[in-house]
Amino acid sequence: MAKPLVAVDGASGTVGLTLMARLAGRDDIEVTPLGSKTPADERQAVLERASVAVLCLPEAAARAAVASAPKGLRILDASPAHRTAEGWVYGLPELSKDQPGAIRHADRVANPGCYATGAILLLRPFAKELADADYPVSVTAVGGYTSGGKKMIEAFAADPFGYRLYGLDLNHRHVPEIVRFAQLKSTPVFMPAVAGYARGTLVQVPLHLTALGLRLEEVVERLQGAYRLTRVHVDVDTDTRHLDARCTGTNDEDGVFVSVHPSVDSSCLVLSAAFDNLGKGAAGAALNNVLLMLGSSLPFAGTNGRRS
Repeated sequence: MAKPLVAVDGASGTVGLTLMARLAGRDDIEVTPLGSKTPADERQAVLERASVAVLCLPEAAARAAVASAPKGLRILDASPAHRTAEGWVYGLPELSKDQPGAIRHADRVANPGCYATGAILLLRPFAKELADADYPVSVTAVGGYTSGGKKMIEAFAADPFGYRLYGLDLNHRHVPEIVRFAQLKSTPVFMPAVAGYARGTLVQVPLHLTALGLRLEEVVERLQGAYRLTRVHVDVDTDTRHLDARCTGTNDEDGVFVSVHPSVDSSCLVLSAAFDNLGKGAAGAALNNVLLMLGSSLPFAGTNGRRS
């Protein structure tokens, strides 16, 4: 039987290169990279044969690629262009028990944003309590400089920095998908930052349990129940050394470490999600979504998508 063909459009970018390296380790998929210098007739021929095309392109280019795609081509868009668009399935399998099946059968899948991935995983299990209390949600996040792609990588090389806030207008492009898929009633205050290391993301959400009518034990049980049989690992932790290791020590992996950090009297807590911004936050998520679209049961199989 012929191998499925995956076309990676934008294979020379940060996410595209990472995805190509991951796909190169598999012998059950044929992979063809496409770029700005690929002749139009060659591009068309590849896309007409492809089982799935992965768009690792800037937002405007991704929209144009979708508009000109051959009829019947299944597309996974790793850009922000279609994450909340009608007709597109959100590529976060952990969203619900039905989401892997929705991704598997979709013709259009939007890969989640890295910060949105962490925020949604932390918030969605408590959507009802947050809505009932009209709770003012706030989210902080820090990522390695590779999260900004080639431009930020080059900027860091030219002028290294330790920690830099951005998005101070509180209008980050991940906010709409956080609101929609975390099922929030109102827009959260979202404050992102980039730090002076290459890879690793840490997303944090503070919660006052008394305002939500929740107990610490309920929070832990809710999270563990929501992500049973997934690669989201949940624990209670007060050791910041673990956060450091989990944030920068998950490179090239697709798991997520969710930690619950309670106050002394358990009246409030901070939830944190640590993962690789190029793994679960980008290329790793794209690979798992491609495998789902090709019929695999991943990512619930407990592997990062490589052939063993």
